[in-house]
Amino acid sequence: MSTEASIRGLHASLSIETLEALSNKGLMRRAQKDLERGEVTHAEWSGNVLLLTVSGQCVSLVEAGPAKATCTCPATGVCQHILAACLHLMQQPPETADAQQPSGGERAHAEWTALSDEDVIAYYGMPDLRIAHELAHTQEVTFHLDDALVVTFPGLNAEVRGVPGAGLSGIIVRGPAEKRHRHFAAAAVLTVRARAGIRWAPPAIKSDATTKAPGHRDSLLRTVAATLEEILGAGLARLPPAMIERLDALSVSAQTAELHRLNLLLQRLASQACDWQLRRPHADLSEIFENMATAYALVQALMTKPQAHLTGVARESYVEVGALNLVGVAAWPWRTLSGYEGLTLLLWDQGNASWATWSEARPRAFQGMSGFNAVARYTQAGPWEGAESPAQISRSRFRITKARKNRWSRLSSSTQTRALVTGVTTPADLGAPVIEDWAMLDALLDKATPPGLRERDPRAAFQVVKPAQWLRQPFDPITQSLSWLLRDTAGGLLELHLTFDELNQPAIERLEKLTPQDLEGGTLVGRCQRIHGRLRLFPLALISSTKVTGFFFAAPATTSQRPASTPQQAPSNTDEVGQEQQELEPEETPNPVPTSALTQIVLSATSSLEWMAETGLQNRNHEARSRLQEAGFSLDKLGARSLAHLIDLAATNQEPSSLMKLRWMLLLAERSLAK
Repeated sequence: MSTEASIRGLHASLSIETLEALSNKGLMRRAQKDLERGEVTHAEWSGNVLLLTVSGQCVSLVEAGPAKATCTCPATGVCQHILAACLHLMQQPPETADAQQPSGGERAHAEWTALSDEDVIAYYGMPDLRIAHELAHTQEVTFHLDDALVVTFPGLNAEVRGVPGAGLSGIIVRGPAEKRHRHFAAAAVLTVRARAGIRWAPPAIKSDATTKAPGHRDSLLRTVAATLEEILGAGLARLPPAMIERLDALSVSAQTAELHRLNLLLQRLASQACDWQLRRPHADLSEIFENMATAYALVQALMTKPQAHLTGVARESYVEVGALNLVGVAAWPWRTLSGYEGLTLLLWDQGNASWATWSEARPRAFQGMSGFNAVARYTQAGPWEGAESPAQISRSRFRITKARKNRWSRLSSSTQTRALVTGVTTPADLGAPVIEDWAMLDALLDKATPPGLRERDPRAAFQVVKPAQWLRQPFDPITQSLSWLLRDTAGGLLELHLTFDELNQPAIERLEKLTPQDLEGGTLVGRCQRIHGRLRLFPLALISSTKVTGFFFAAPATTSQRPASTPQQAPSNTDEVGQEQQELEPEETPNPVPTSALTQIVLSATSSLEWMAETGLQNRNHEARSRLQEAGFSLDKLGARSLAHLIDLAATNQEPSSLMKLRWMLLLAERSLAK
C-alpha cells in the first residue's frame, strides 16, 4: 500500500467520537457545515503529505493521524478546517474494503503490542515513563476496542485514543491538562501492553534513603512481631498500660520508616487496648485479636517483599481532572482509632456517574495546637473559592473548575480550584443506582473487597438503599448504640448502626424523631460494610420524594433531653472511617448465623482461638485447646487439610506466632465463606 493510500485509509476509518476527542462539539458542527457547503474543494499529493483545500486554507494530513495535521489558518491545534478535511475523507472509504478486516481498535492494539520496550522508551523517555508507570498502577484504567483503541481513566476524566496506523505520535488524549498528555498516553500504552502480557517496570533509582531504609525497617518489623507475640503470650485480658505505650512508640517508628499502613494499624491497636482498659462499651478483645493478626500478617509480608500496597503512602497524589459537575449529598464528622479527626463531604459526580469525597483531617494529638474542630469546620469558609462553606457545598448542586483528585476520587482543596453553586440539591440530581435487594449489595461489596492485604476501593462502600420495611428499635443503653433492621423485598436484613458519642449524637436524635410518614418510600444513603459476615450500614442521609436530608449537623432538640440511658460522657472513639487513611474500621457485631457445616466449624475454631488468646498461653487452657483440635479434625474430614494442619500446629505447640498466623487464616476463611 502506498503512503497516500495509507493516509487516506487512516482518515477514512476515523469516527465522529475520535474527532470530538481532538476538539469539541462546537468545532465539529462548524466543520460539518463547511463540508455541507462544499468548502473542501481540492486534494493533491505532495511528497509524504496529502493536501486539501478547505475554505481557502491548506490542510496537510500525514501518516501520524489527525492529531499531527497542520493548517495555514492562524488557529492553533486542531481547527475546523482539519476536521472538515477528515470528514471529507471519512465519506470516501478505501477502495479495497474487506469485510474480514479487523476493526480500527484491534489494529491499534496489535500495533501497540508489536512495539518493543526499546521503542516505547525511545519515544517517551525514561522520566515520562516513570510517571506513566506510577499513573497506570495507582489509577483505575479500562480499555475497549472500537473504531480506535479507547483507554479511559474514569477517576481522572481522561480518555486516550489510539488511531490505527498513526503510531505513538498519533495518540489522542482528552481531559487532562495538555502538559500531562504524554504521561496519560504513555500510561495507556503501558496498560494495554501489560494486559497483553508485556510487562515493563522502570529500573529502581538508587539513593541514600533507599539503601538505609531496609536495615531500619527489618529491625522495626522484628520488634513489632516480638511485641505482638509477647502481648498474646501474656493474654489479651491482661493488657498492661506499658504495652499500650510500646504500641504507640512502635507506630511512631513505623511512620519514620515510611511504613504508613503499619503505623495506622498500630495506632488503632493502641486505641483499642486503651478502650479495653477503660472498660468502654465498644471495647472488644476479639477485634483486638483480629487486628493483631492483621498487623502480624502485614509484618510478615513486609519482611518478605515490601510492595507499595503493603507500605502504604503518607499522602495520596492528586491529578488535575478539569471541570466537574457535582451534587452535595451528605456531610459528617468522624474520628478514627488511628488518631485522626476530620470532616467529610459525600458528593455525586454527574459526569462520571460515581461518588467523590472531600475531607479535611488533623491528628487528634495536635488538635489543640492547630485549632481544628471537625464540627466547627462545617460552617467555616471553603473548601474552594466561590463556596461559602462545606455546609453550603453539602446541600448544593455546583460546578468546579481545575479540580484535582486522587485515585479514590477524593478532591483536593487546591487554591486554583473554583466553585460555582447553581442550585440546591434535589433527588433528581442523583444518578446513583438504588438497591432494593441486599444480595446485590453483597455482590457489590464482594467485588470491591479483594482477599488478603490488598487495598479496598472505599467508594464501593457508599450505596443508596431502599428498604421494603423499617424495623425500628429504641436506643440500647447497654451497647450505647442505635440499631435498626432494614428488610429488603426478599426478606433479607441489613443493620443500620450508630454508636453514641458527641459526633454521632445529632444523627441519632434525628433518626429517633423520624415518623413512619418520613420513612415511607424513602431511600437511605450510607456507607455499607460487612463485619463478621453481616451487612451493616452507617447512615448519612435520607432521600424523600422532594428533598435530601443529612443526619449530621442537624440542630439538637432544645426542649427535650436524652433518655436516661444516654451516658453523660461519650467514649473517645467512634466507628467512623477516616477518609485520609482509606481504612474500614470494624465494629462490634454478633456473628452471623452459620449457613453451612464448614462455616460452623470455622467459627467454632475462631471462638476457641480467641478464648486461648484472652487467657494467655502460659495458663495452658486445655478446654479451649481440645475444642480447637476437634475443629481441626472436622476440617480435615471436610477436605480443608491446609487449615486443619495449621490448627494442629497451633494446638500442639501453642506458640504465639502459630496462633497469630492461624487467626489470620481463619479470618480469610470467614471472609471467603461470607461471600
